[in-house]
Amino acid sequence: MCFNNKNDLVDGFTKKYKCHRLVYYESFAYIGETIAREKEIKAWRREKKNALIETMNPQWRDLSEGWYEVRGFAREGSVIQKGNTRFLRIPGKPGCLEMTEGE
Repeated sequence: MCFNNKNDLVDGFTKKYKCHRLVYYESFAYIGETIAREKEIKAWRREKKNALIETMNPQWRDLSEGWYEVRGFAREGSVIQKGNTRFLRIPGKPGCLEMTEGE
């Protein structure tokens, strides 16, 4: 889950419905596979989706817990790094961070 979505910094589904926990995920090499799997799961009944989540995460814990532990906001132009992902403070937009891929 993106820092901006988790912290309601951008408008959209996560902000509107207060969805801030990552309870399940899958990884794919190709975007086409990802889209097909998402469509497949969206067609399932809620009970089947819940069972899938519980195969990976029976306690429904937030799997992104601790990914974006930032105390306060960074100065403009400063960089915060978590693993291979960097967050660059966007000038002129208080509280906004932009994700960039690290090397």
